[in-house]
Amino acid sequence: LFFNESFVSSDSSSLAANSQDGLKARYNSPVSIGGGIGYKFGNFHTHLSGEWYGAVSQYEVMRGADWEVQQPAGNTRELVSIQEQRSVFNWGIGLEYEVKQSLRTYLSYFIDNSVRPDVSKRADLTVSPININNLNIGTDVQIKQVKLDIGLGYSWGKEPDEELSELIRGADGDIEVSYLYRSFRLLFGIEIG
Repeated sequence: LFFNESFVSSDSSSLAANSQDGLKARYNSPVSIGGGIGYKFGNFHTHLSGEWYGAVSQYEVMRGADWEVQQPAGNTRELVSIQEQRSVFNWGIGLEYEVKQSLRTYLSYFIDNSVRPDVSKRADLTVSPININNLNIGTDVQIKQVKLDIGLGYSWGKEPDEELSELIRGADGDIEVSYLYRSFRLLFGIEIG
């Protein structure tokens, strides 16, 4: 477990760094319920899925020994890692089209909602507050005994940070600070036999 904090200003400064090994950890998994269904009509296949994750109350994942900071001297800190999760529901939809027996195309969309609580004093392991949207397209082609899968994926999300926006904004009411998430993926697979 590692802690690091430092700052320097005109009237004060702080340096606090500590690392401790060999600590016991525990992780509480949420209650989860999921399911899916598929339906075929003609050359189209439709797939729907959903999963609900229950909330997890705040608890300690890891705790180390209290320690003294380097600057200003005489201050002690606790070394502890906290986790907390809110309840979320994630869902997805997939479409498959059989062009011919040896060629299929795919399109899917699913959402990965953040489990970070809206109001939390601390959630060390649940860092990202962003709900992430995911879109994938792809195709698979059968050539004799070889099946090739090729696809592209794109994920995105945005979440305003009201506390940081307020801190930076000052007298200017037009500033908004947001977390942004973007990801591109190239999917490739090969199956022989």
